[in-house]
Amino acid sequence: MIALLQITGQSFDAWKVQPKGKFGREIFFDLSEVIANRVAHKEAQLKMKYGAVADTEDQAGKLNPIDEQAKLNREKRIGQALANDQKMGNVFPIVAAEYVFSRMGAEIAAILESLPAKIKRTMPKMTATTVNEIKKEIAKARNSAVSVNEKFDEFLEDHYNSTE
Repeated sequence: MIALLQITGQSFDAWKVQPKGKFGREIFFDLSEVIANRVAHKEAQLKMKYGAVADTEDQAGKLNPIDEQAKLNREKRIGQALANDQKMGNVFPIVAAEYVFSRMGAEIAAILESLPAKIKRTMPKMTATTVNEIKKEIAKARNSAVSVNEKFDEFLEDHYNSTE
């Protein structure tokens, strides 16, 4: 067994594996028992290092550090992938999109605000009733343009629902 494991006899004796049998001077061990001994030893080391926890949470409510580290590593990997996609221009943060659309809506609203006066200057013979009707429609468009950031979540949800 020590030749197979490439360790010294003293090291193997320290493991305290129970022999399967003796034949003369030779002592025989079961490989599965040696492996079980090493697994139990490693588990004991980990329990000493991280505390005796069996599942994600033990009865006292403490978290299992190994599971938590695995979860943290997964989240870091996902975060790094998203950061890489953002740098390459494949994704755009929602907060930035809301800001951009809000600014665009404000600029469109400013243009729409000045439109009735420009129309009146270019067409002086237009009646006040016609100008008022144009102002009403422009007010609707302006209000819609200004509130685009408020409707952003609704538009985004509609988009996801239509692509499923």
